[in-house]
Amino acid sequence: MSEIPFIGFLNNTAMLLAFGVIFGTLHKRSQAWQWGLVRGILLGIMTMGVMANPWQLAPGMIFDTRTILLSVGGMFFGTIPALIATLMAGIYRIHIGGAGGLTGTLWVVTSGLWGLAWMRLRKQPAYQIKNFEFYLLGLSLHIVLLLLMFTMPNHLAIPILQKITLPILIIFPLATVLLAKLLSSQEIYAHQRRSLDRSEKKYRELVQHSQVILLRVDTSGRITFFNDYALDFFGFQKHEILGKHLLDTIVPKQDTDGAELQSLVDDALQNPSSYNENENENICRDGRRVRIFWRNTPLFDEEGNPIGVQSIGHDVTELRQAEAILVAKEEQLSRLIDITPVPLMVIENWKTISYVNRCFSDVLGYTLDDLGTVDHWWQTVIPDSEYRQEVRLRWENAVRKSIDDAEAFMPQEARLTRKDGNACDMVAHYASIGKRAIVALNDVTQERELDRMKSEFIATAAHELRTPLSSVKGFSELLLDNQGFGEKERREYLQIIFDKSEGLQKIIDDLLDLGRIETGRVVQLEKKRCNLEELIRSTLNMYRQEYSERTFEYHWREGTPANVELDPNKIVQVLDNLICNAVKFSPEASPITLRIGTIEGELSLAVCDDGYGMNKEQVARAFDRFYRADSSDSAIPGLGLGMAISKGIIEAHGGKIWIDSLPGVGTSVTFTLPLTDAATKV
Repeated sequence: MSEIPFIGFLNNTAMLLAFGVIFGTLHKRSQAWQWGLVRGILLGIMTMGVMANPWQLAPGMIFDTRTILLSVGGMFFGTIPALIATLMAGIYRIHIGGAGGLTGTLWVVTSGLWGLAWMRLRKQPAYQIKNFEFYLLGLSLHIVLLLLMFTMPNHLAIPILQKITLPILIIFPLATVLLAKLLSSQEIYAHQRRSLDRSEKKYRELVQHSQVILLRVDTSGRITFFNDYALDFFGFQKHEILGKHLLDTIVPKQDTDGAELQSLVDDALQNPSSYNENENENICRDGRRVRIFWRNTPLFDEEGNPIGVQSIGHDVTELRQAEAILVAKEEQLSRLIDITPVPLMVIENWKTISYVNRCFSDVLGYTLDDLGTVDHWWQTVIPDSEYRQEVRLRWENAVRKSIDDAEAFMPQEARLTRKDGNACDMVAHYASIGKRAIVALNDVTQERELDRMKSEFIATAAHELRTPLSSVKGFSELLLDNQGFGEKERREYLQIIFDKSEGLQKIIDDLLDLGRIETGRVVQLEKKRCNLEELIRSTLNMYRQEYSERTFEYHWREGTPANVELDPNKIVQVLDNLICNAVKFSPEASPITLRIGTIEGELSLAVCDDGYGMNKEQVARAFDRFYRADSSDSAIPGLGLGMAISKGIIEAHGGKIWIDSLPGVGTSVTFTLPLTDAATKV
């Protein structure tokens, strides 16, 4: 070991380090094949340089670090550079010649191919190989190279092996690791640098070309960075914006609503952590106002001191304008829905009632606070659990069918309970958009009541017609079948037939009058000046004869005119209806009184009784056609037409009619008639 020329060892080591530095410089160059030739040539030159400073044991017997250069170079430089360097080193070794020429040339070729073969087997970049594997590379290569020493004559090989085996097996694998480690670190640094350059390039491209506004300001509010998109968006050039204050460029001192923005900017610069997100009005170079939504990040130096704020801005001008239009449309729609004369209810997610309009509250009495959920709605409007279950099942099936089959919703009818406790008949219509549904209710209470009243009227009319017809038919058959009746009996039977026929005629006349009123035609009047007092006396006399046990009287207030322009037959019809009702609905011994006077320049006539009276609901409906306060089987006979017809006749005369009644006290029906021709409607 002492005979090894250490000066050559140091020279070879220095050249190895120089090779590592040069490799790092060359590796930054292009990876094109032309640069591969250059690398191969430089590697070959360095190998020959190492061979020019060998450890020379005897003439023609030289040892150096070429094996490390070629094997490690083959791993890091690749095939073409390694083959070129191996060829150059082999030719140079042949040129040197000597007793070890063949062996030296074999060492060169084996070293270059060994590094290439190792990389082929590993199939991974050289800089990713561990230090221990580099050591195995150097150790295995130099064991093979020492075996190649036997290509020399034994009398030369054995003495040399005795001198170089231990140093080579100790030093050369370690030198291989050192050179590989140096090259790996430079390769790793190069890869990291390239990756950083790519990331920085992508970042710059992202920052400069992204469709968002990116800016940085210092703590004083001066702009230090403005990306290309921001320049285009606001219409500035770089020299016009960089170094300028926000308030001198993109932030107006006041927005269009008069809000102060200077204090907002100052506060945001002093307390950036309180403004992670904010939205404000900005101004472009041409004066155009825009709204920007900002996301702000405070910036700090290495010592944690604030140095500014970085902001990312999104243009939300069109979004806010669209939102404003949408809000206005929704408000307009809400107002239209609110004034719609149809009860409407909005349901969210099929569970929550989110809105009811004014008509809904007017008709049913419930407000939004009274309802809440759909379940509570069902329990509120249909207290009867059995009926509620039936209606709800029918409703849900109809809704499901309309959604699943994409068909029109089949309207559903149910009897609901208003907030005041009264029942009403409603037909519900349903429409949905996504998870929002609108329910429209149609109040058909009056229609259903009218249907009921018509049904009752038909049954009552049939009964009222059948009774006199039966009498007419029965007495007619008696007269036809039996000719032996005396004159007195015949006249009695004929009188009965005549009276019943008059009853039938009255019923038919009432129906005809009602028909005229229903179709909107004015009742035809044949007016003439008549003595009303005489009409009243004759009418009351007729009732006194028929109801002798009752008292019928009238009170004529002094000064009330007796001669009035009217249709006597129609007024007598009205009197007949009112007096007849008073007789029907009062005790047999109670008196019937008519009071005649004037009210506000019009003649007034009231028919009063001390009968059973009516409640407020009965009074309110007394003039409805077909309405009877008592429609039971035991009720007093009648068609429920008299009051409706009387109202039509009085209004045709230009007068008014109303009822005052209290249950158990009695009823007073009053009507007025104009006293002048000008007040008379014909």
